[in-house]
Amino acid sequence: MFLDIAGSKVNPIRYLSISLFFEMQLYLLPFSLLFYYQNGLTVQDFFLFQSIFFFCCLFLEIPTGYMADLIPRKYVIFLAYLFNCIRLFLFLQFSGYFVVLAGEICYACCKSFLSGSLDSYVYDWLQENNVSNKMLSKYGKVSSMLSFGTAFSSLMSVFVYYLGGIRALLIAEFITSIIGILIVSVLPNIGIYKKRKICYREILSSLSFIKGNKALLLLILFSGICFATTSIFTTLFQPVMRQMAVPAVFFSIVYFFNNFTRGIISRLASFVKCHFSFKGILLCTTGLIFVSFLGYYIELLYQIKSILALSLLIACISIMFHLFMQILTLSYLHKLAPNSLRSTCSSIMNMGLRAMGGLSLFLFKDISNFFSYSDACLIFGGLFCVILLYLGLKLTQKSFSCQAYYDDFSG
Repeated sequence: MFLDIAGSKVNPIRYLSISLFFEMQLYLLPFSLLFYYQNGLTVQDFFLFQSIFFFCCLFLEIPTGYMADLIPRKYVIFLAYLFNCIRLFLFLQFSGYFVVLAGEICYACCKSFLSGSLDSYVYDWLQENNVSNKMLSKYGKVSSMLSFGTAFSSLMSVFVYYLGGIRALLIAEFITSIIGILIVSVLPNIGIYKKRKICYREILSSLSFIKGNKALLLLILFSGICFATTSIFTTLFQPVMRQMAVPAVFFSIVYFFNNFTRGIISRLASFVKCHFSFKGILLCTTGLIFVSFLGYYIELLYQIKSILALSLLIACISIMFHLFMQILTLSYLHKLAPNSLRSTCSSIMNMGLRAMGGLSLFLFKDISNFFSYSDACLIFGGLFCVILLYLGLKLTQKSFSCQAYYDDFSG
């Protein structure tokens, strides 16, 4: 039994949430492009490294997810936090092109280990306490602490930056990551794990399981397009703001608002499900993606600061809906997947999302080089909206069980 100092029972999910709040305080995030500049890199390198980050996550997703089905998920989460600490240590001690690249790869390891274990750890605890139908609500609350941690650090980062520059941001982030890893080290192991040899047939079984559930596959594709647009929107934040020569405090405000709204939608995922229809969520998400790309197009074309603020605001709201779709898809997957394959299935889903995110950034960079950033926004906006409308129409058909799941799941 998991006890606190006073000897009373403590919910380990609460401790996990607190650890995420500290671990995801990314003080460097709003100034990462400036960090790249200080290491002799360019905007093109920034896009390239973000693409490499997504593809590293892609290749690591299945191994890390399968590992989370073999050993206690607490240890996998601990490893994720450890890679984040290694990344920050490298940035503090060294500099240069390959150091930044190594740091991005370490962070890809961190995100991959988390995506293969975090949601499964929450579901294990819910299942152990016979409340697995609360997955949407509970995982949404855990996910919200991740976003609130990043929102808090985004708000404070501008003060830290003015006090000590980039190095002060790295030190602050390193300290909070150490606190996060100390908290997660006291989490209990949940679930029973049997020592067994690696069996690649189980990975193939997970792939077959997802492929055999058409509704789940379409929902993953829909979430993947949303994830791709989030990747483009957030990667464009800093280049666009630097192009408009806005003050550093504006960087901090944008990242705070982006992550705070993510935290709110994660926290209220169950509430949103109860008050919005499945069809309404799909249509609203598609509409916001189109308006966001259009806003970027107009801002990049005319470079008016008032349009910049409006386009970034709409993009943040759009990202908020993307995250809701991702949480919904994960909860639906856990409802369907067998216990022995849940982490692997979750990692396969996240692998698909990362693949679409990385590929979209590569294509966006190449198209923007051939045409312009504004033209690339218009092309991607039109293409993605057509695909999402098609997937949305398919998903809302009565023959698909995800519609019934959305309507009936108590969350």
